[in-house]
Amino acid sequence: MEKDLYKNLYSALDFFMLRIPLLSIDDIGILSDSNHTYERYMETLINLSKNPIIREAILVGSPSLFRALPNLSNSNDTRKRDQAIKGFVRYLLRMTTRSTPYGLFAGVGHGLFKQDTKVVLGSNHKKRTRPDMEWLLALVKNIEADETILKQLKVTSNSSVYKHGTRMKLPYAMDKKNSNSGTSIAYTDMVRFVLEISKNSIICSELLEEIKRMNVGVPEEIIIKFIRNLIEQDYLITELKPILTQADTFNYVMRKLENKSGIAVEKIRQSLQYIETLIIEYDKTALGEGEEVYLKLIGYMKKLVEVKTPLQVDLHIGEEIVTFSEKIKADLEECAAMLFSTSNSNGESQYFYEYKYIFMERYGEDREVPLLELVDKDMGIGYPTIKQKPLNQKTEHVRYRENYLLQLLNEAMFNHKLEVVLTDTDIQALKNDRISAENSPVSIELYFTIACKSKIDFEKGNYVIVPSANPGSDGAGKSFGRFSDILGTRCLESLKNIEEYEERTINDSNIVFAELVCNTARERLANLCSINSIRKYEIVIGTNSEKKDEFLIDLKDLVVGIDDGTFYIKSKKLNKKIIPVTGHMLNKQSYHPIYRFLREIGLQKHADFLMFDWGDLNKYPILPRLTYKNIILSPARWQINKETRMLQEVKSKKEWIERFQEIREQWLMPQYVYIGNFDNRILLNLDNQLHLEEIYRDFIKLKKNESINLVELGYSLEELWIKSFNGLHFMEIVVPFIRNHDFLPNVSQEDKVNVMDTQVFVEYMGELNCNRTFFPGSEWLYLKIYGISERQEELLGKELRSLCELLYEKEYIDEHFFIRYKDPNPHIRLRFRGDSAVLTNKILPIINEWSLELHSKGLLTSFNVDTYEREIERYGGEKSIHLAEKVFCLDSKVVSEMIYLKRFLKKRISYEQIGVLNIIDIFKNFGFTLEEGLNLLDKRVNFKDYVTEFRNERKKYMEIAKLVQEQNIKNIHDLNDIEQLIAERGKALKEYSNRLEDVIKGDELNNIKEKIVASLIHMHINRLIGVEREQEYKLMCIARHSLHALKKYKEYQM
Repeated sequence: MEKDLYKNLYSALDFFMLRIPLLSIDDIGILSDSNHTYERYMETLINLSKNPIIREAILVGSPSLFRALPNLSNSNDTRKRDQAIKGFVRYLLRMTTRSTPYGLFAGVGHGLFKQDTKVVLGSNHKKRTRPDMEWLLALVKNIEADETILKQLKVTSNSSVYKHGTRMKLPYAMDKKNSNSGTSIAYTDMVRFVLEISKNSIICSELLEEIKRMNVGVPEEIIIKFIRNLIEQDYLITELKPILTQADTFNYVMRKLENKSGIAVEKIRQSLQYIETLIIEYDKTALGEGEEVYLKLIGYMKKLVEVKTPLQVDLHIGEEIVTFSEKIKADLEECAAMLFSTSNSNGESQYFYEYKYIFMERYGEDREVPLLELVDKDMGIGYPTIKQKPLNQKTEHVRYRENYLLQLLNEAMFNHKLEVVLTDTDIQALKNDRISAENSPVSIELYFTIACKSKIDFEKGNYVIVPSANPGSDGAGKSFGRFSDILGTRCLESLKNIEEYEERTINDSNIVFAELVCNTARERLANLCSINSIRKYEIVIGTNSEKKDEFLIDLKDLVVGIDDGTFYIKSKKLNKKIIPVTGHMLNKQSYHPIYRFLREIGLQKHADFLMFDWGDLNKYPILPRLTYKNIILSPARWQINKETRMLQEVKSKKEWIERFQEIREQWLMPQYVYIGNFDNRILLNLDNQLHLEEIYRDFIKLKKNESINLVELGYSLEELWIKSFNGLHFMEIVVPFIRNHDFLPNVSQEDKVNVMDTQVFVEYMGELNCNRTFFPGSEWLYLKIYGISERQEELLGKELRSLCELLYEKEYIDEHFFIRYKDPNPHIRLRFRGDSAVLTNKILPIINEWSLELHSKGLLTSFNVDTYEREIERYGGEKSIHLAEKVFCLDSKVVSEMIYLKRFLKKRISYEQIGVLNIIDIFKNFGFTLEEGLNLLDKRVNFKDYVTEFRNERKKYMEIAKLVQEQNIKNIHDLNDIEQLIAERGKALKEYSNRLEDVIKGDELNNIKEKIVASLIHMHINRLIGVEREQEYKLMCIARHSLHALKKYKEYQM
């Protein structure tokens, strides 16, 4: 029985975060009302601007607006007054209706799922204030610039530094303008010495003395300048650089200065202690009583370091007890599974869409490449260039889904209704066929509003679940990260359990999670990623860590490979795959490319967790609410723009508002709507003149193709039930989920062992010392022949066949082989092996004449000479690659002859029959029994596919399979002319297989034989019929059916 994906995919953990705005809906009173004069509104606004709690919140969140508040009563400058009104109204609405934490505008609390529902919010809100990271990092730079302090600091060479030729490189740049590129410096003897001696940290004064000993006579100031340049460019890191996996980065810097001496450091220490005293004093003040201390504090801090915002403030709401009945967990779990199943995710990361093909072309499928080499465009292939899949590649189900949604939309509009109640049948129809339980994230967290009229209704289940505009995150605990130090020790302990839950879910001891720790190019953003890490391992890029070395993973320790079509990262030190994760909500696009690359690899197997999407219907001006049971899957929404017919040719604000009210009535807009996108939005009252003017101001600024999005609240204000001492609040909860064990990928234990054996084998790759790369002029000549598409058989079965016969006859070459390829242009990749001088001096002139002849026949437009890189790991390692190449050569000869026989001698045997013959022959001579070959194919194809095609020619396929198994190919009439050549290939396959067995005994094999024989079959099919994957799949299905039928026949004979 199929698992119930809609109910059981995720389990909610037993805790959550409660987020509520600072103000209750009663706090701003008349602004939510509708029937008052403009003068009365202005009087209210001016009075609210004097409210000490509101003033302090504005001061912390927007100092510029705080300074502009007096303009509310500035009748002499209407422009400044209107700007102040707009800003103040929006911030008032934000701190009343939006739960997203920011400064003092909204706060967070810790809640538990228990038997009963109890929510008691007190008045003892607590502020948590920290120096802003932009200020703190600038302070550190200033301290490092003081020579007397610098000499006392420990410095450590950056573990991310690597060597390339005569340069030392970093995979990132600290310069904001060049943050998307790396940096390099000359690899001089002195640079090498400094980086080596400081690997385990050294006091700067000791480093100075060591350099002076090696450079007698060089002035000290020159050496100091040299050291300082290395620090400024991040090749050396001082101990002052804050650790981002500790919430209190300010305290960390103060601790590092404790044992330093001198007038300069004492002065700084006293300043920091004074700042710490003021921070403690400010945090102790009640809301509305901290304005004076805050202004004093930021004034003092700006004297030390001038930045726009020197402080970062968060608010912990005064919750005395917050528990929700655990009965709601089942509904939330069903909601989570349904949101995932019906989301419009592509089902795979777009980041690596083309990159993996570039990787496989350069390195092959079974090679692990050092990370820093891979992403260096001078050594490897650089970072991915993000390209979306072609928009016209819609699956049949996607088209069906969009048509189904259009029906729902049309039914709602025809019936003049704003809601569509979905059934189980509807949900099944809307399910996204590109995602499944197997590509669901291991853990997530989702944001919800729970709307009901009272606690009693909540307990009875009479509530509405409204997923938030921002769906959540791709990892449990991330939204808690920067608040973990203020949510209490119980919450922190709960967060620390998440890694254990995730490990249990993936159920693979060869995989570990590692926290990615890296400074951002924009220092202020580091506020979001200053967290208390819950992870055992860390990948640290360009900063400090207090983890023990055994739990630190350097970039130089990481290699990248491909397994089952997706990239993976592996630590050589641990010999385990690494899943890079983050414990915060900072967007990966805000980081250096190396960070994003690692993060994307950690995410690539998982579909994006997106909210419900209407697809192409998003452009419609009206979309109805979609509900399922008590869940609002998608709220009703409206779009207006300059093309909205009723708003065209409007001559005044008054006329525009009148027209808008007509639209509102016709389009069934409710009283309360959000304006904005995702969670960057505020709630407006469409009965309120000031709020309508807000929409008008945005409307007149619209450019072509821009729209204003209005989204319904989804419930009434009577369904607010979280109450503080001030009144009722909007609310939002953040719930972490873990994927259930029942939805583990269905991988047999045997397959799991094989996969991990492969990784252990490949681990040896980094130690190989062999002739991998062959440049033009070596013993291998590598050509790419372009300009053929429809006439590839003519080239391979006639022209290339004749050329190679000539070259072998003249003894100019020892071996040759070819494959077909697209990059994206179709071409033939041809390799010749022989004496380097002969290849260069004799064969190239022959190739030139041959190419001119082909060009005249329309068979070639160009050819390139390129570098040949052996796929050593894919075919077993250094000790067997030459035997693999011998097989490639004989297989190329076999294929050319078979194409010649069929195309030019008109033999009746089909390509499907030729393919089946060769697949079974490769299995047989490589040492695979009939059962082993059948088992391998069963893992790669569905036994139900291409059954009809097999049955239509069953007798012929059975005859071929039987004769090949009996090694009696000479009796296959159409192929008796090349029986000897097939036999030579069989001899080469046996020799290759035997060598692999010897390598296995020496524990030196870089792959497993099952994957090697699969690669041999794949490349044979490529040579025979080309690069079309579906045709390859068809051949393998028919080969599978042939082996299965032969097995049954033999069993019957027994």
